[in-house]
Amino acid sequence: MRRAWWMSALLIAGVVAAPSPAPAADAQGRFAGHGWAAGRCEALVSAVEDEQSIDRPLFVGWIAGYLTGANVYKADTFDLAPLAPPEVVANIVLQQCQRNPDAAVVEVMVAVAEELSKQRLRAGRPVLELEHEGRTVQVHQEIFRRTQNALKQLGFYDGGIDGAYGPQSRRALTRFQEARGLEVSGLPDEATLMELFFNSADAGAGVGPSGGGDG
Repeated sequence: MRRAWWMSALLIAGVVAAPSPAPAADAQGRFAGHGWAAGRCEALVSAVEDEQSIDRPLFVGWIAGYLTGANVYKADTFDLAPLAPPEVVANIVLQQCQRNPDAAVVEVMVAVAEELSKQRLRAGRPVLELEHEGRTVQVHQEIFRRTQNALKQLGFYDGGIDGAYGPQSRRALTRFQEARGLEVSGLPDEATLMELFFNSADAGAGVGPSGGGDG
């Protein structure tokens, strides 16, 4: 899975092709940077590119703190990045920094967070624990409803948008995974969700009306 997540960084390739300015804090647009935020991408890549680097867990921890802070302070937000755990976001930021070595790390983080926030949860929702063939994943029910809707828009699913995991949803996920060359699990795992929402023709599709049943 670790290698698969390194490749998932490519799903948001080009997000920071022209790095966006960091958010302004004072009247002159200045702010105090702490930890990795104070540095440039070139230094970050040098320190954490190797997955065995002792700095890598520290960087992932910094990402987790950034995302938690965003959840606290960003309006209308319960979870900024429900599709990607901090380890995945760290890989995405690192991949963007490799493309933009002169950019400030915080600029890259802001741009990546903005892209991920397109699928943010605005309120707390129940978490589903889904199991198939001995494998289990956890996913917010709201995210699973969006998954059903996105699969429907892409022509893989014709059931109801009800947030229920049943045979129709499982078949749709399997067909999508086969079509995209993903590991076929029949489950809304992290790699599948990233591919569906950030690398599909209809990426970012909204939630359709509820109704119907998946059994």
